[in-house]
Amino acid sequence: MWSGVPQSLRKSRRRRWWDVALDVLTIAASIPFFALASALIWVDGERATEEKDNSLSQLIKGAATLFPLVFSVVVGRTMIKIASWKVEHGTNIGFLERLLGSRTVGGTIITAIGLRSVTIGSLVLVLLWLLSPLGSQAVLRILSTTNSSVTGSANTTYINARQQSYAGQPEFNNWSNGLASVLSASFLAPEEIKTGSMDTWGNVKIPLFSSLSNISQDENGWLQIPQSNFIPTYSSLLGIPISGLQAGNSTFNLESTYTELTCTSITSNITRGTGFFIDPGLISTKGPFISAQNITSATPWAFGYLGDDATSLLPNTSIQALDSIVNNTTSNNILPGLLLYQDFTGTQNVTSIYCAPSQTYVESTIACTSTSSISPSCAVIAQRLSLLPHPPSNITPLSISNLFLGLSSYLPAATPQLNHVDIMQNYIFSPLDNVFIQSAQYPSQSNGESRFLDLPLADFGVRLGQIFNTLLQGSTINATTFLTSSSSFSATSFGVAQTPQDLTTEIQQSAPFLTVPSTTFLPTRIFTINWTWLSLFLLSTTLLLLCALLSLLLTQIILLPTYLTHLSSLLRDSPHLFLPTGGLAVSGSARAREISHVRVRLGDVGDVDGGLEVGVGAAVSVGRVGIGLGGMEDGRGGIRGLDRRKLYL
Repeated sequence: MWSGVPQSLRKSRRRRWWDVALDVLTIAASIPFFALASALIWVDGERATEEKDNSLSQLIKGAATLFPLVFSVVVGRTMIKIASWKVEHGTNIGFLERLLGSRTVGGTIITAIGLRSVTIGSLVLVLLWLLSPLGSQAVLRILSTTNSSVTGSANTTYINARQQSYAGQPEFNNWSNGLASVLSASFLAPEEIKTGSMDTWGNVKIPLFSSLSNISQDENGWLQIPQSNFIPTYSSLLGIPISGLQAGNSTFNLESTYTELTCTSITSNITRGTGFFIDPGLISTKGPFISAQNITSATPWAFGYLGDDATSLLPNTSIQALDSIVNNTTSNNILPGLLLYQDFTGTQNVTSIYCAPSQTYVESTIACTSTSSISPSCAVIAQRLSLLPHPPSNITPLSISNLFLGLSSYLPAATPQLNHVDIMQNYIFSPLDNVFIQSAQYPSQSNGESRFLDLPLADFGVRLGQIFNTLLQGSTINATTFLTSSSSFSATSFGVAQTPQDLTTEIQQSAPFLTVPSTTFLPTRIFTINWTWLSLFLLSTTLLLLCALLSLLLTQIILLPTYLTHLSSLLRDSPHLFLPTGGLAVSGSARAREISHVRVRLGDVGDVDGGLEVGVGAAVSVGRVGIGLGGMEDGRGGIRGLDRRKLYL
């Protein structure tokens, strides 16, 4: 079908398809940037896994590197196409200069300055080309990651602090020796442990509700405990063991109880002298303040309880659990009791301190942070008085005679005095000074009497109460193995207490473990999109794609081959050069290859006829400047160089 058609026209046909192929390639090169900008819209809020983060980072870095290169190729080619289309239909040279000069960012700006005229077209071109560096920088600033959390639900199990105590029962002997070690270790724990939210073994400690009196309650009775610049007073030296914590941040509510001592009176009386000792007759196995021991001249201290015995209110006298008597209608008939603590370490006097015990039931919100690499960290972040049923506050574990006798028998044996050093009494006097606790001998006052005479009664009550609560926690079933994490525990046959009624039932049945729902917040990183930078990058990529499509469209409607960008095409009909023929069917790149060896020169192409008259009867020689052959080519003389003595047009 091409017989009789000139060879140059056949090449022109093939070259047009080559231009189309180049335009298709520029479109293909533009699409990934537009696709990346569109895809990043959907990344916002997604979880940032390490694999996805690395993949997106590599894509973004690659896009930032390639975008200016692709932009210059696509937009620069489009500028030539627009100039070619405009010159076919006629346009002014200034407009062509702007288009032909707008093939790079710097070229666009320099061309606009060089023409010394600001038009809407030049502003549009400058703004368009500024999208090249801005688009490259925008893609680097689109994506970032922020810390967030994924909310989930789980079940958490904790030791029931309201369960039965075994103090005074034979079973207690199985772990009583271990409890003595735990108690001594707690007395000598570092200060940050004593004042911290967890004990030495990582169990969460419960604050005294009375120590939060300066915090205002919310409408539901909760006191939100500050987690900085605030140290609550804790009810016990030991915390409550917890298991089943999930990775991340967990919160759940925990029910517990403790005994609080309010000390209101202190007396000091002579009990001994040279060769004699007088028993005050208040604390003994027969009373009036009941104790498991009788006072002798070797007794350093003792304590006894005066009050109604609540044993008869227990459904089963072997189950020493206060919550088992919660529904007993006669429990309100129990009168408040009185605890007497006597210190016999003075050289002459006995110091007697009277305290009223009461029982407090609290509900605490626990917040824990757990990871696979470190032990969980927990703290009480809010607390309120328990809303579950419980006995009157005047009934305490001290009200159960067998339980109290067990405590009064065990505590002196668990805290022996060696070389007149009593770490328990030293702790009560100065709980944060471990050197004092380990080494201070009694008596330490100048008058040789009890150091408690100088201790505020409120402090004495809090610290002795902590010791009682530590023993009560340690007297629950196999407590020391759970407290020291020697044994693990999990949910029991009771299952998960989903409602307050479920929890009440389990507490009244003295369940050793309680399992409650917890909310888990798993820390994670999520992708965050900067919408300003994304909009700028999306604008840049959209215009890039539109320029590529416009170039393809113009290729179809322009009759001229690639012409304006090649010097060989512009000089095709120069009378000072002898170039091969071929017409417009020969593209500028083909013509440039064909004559690439030809040497040209800008110089003197001839004189103007008649010269230039500069006076009466005087004239000077005037030459013309043009591009011609630069030397002896094809036997023809080359163009002459410029002469400083001549004028040139």
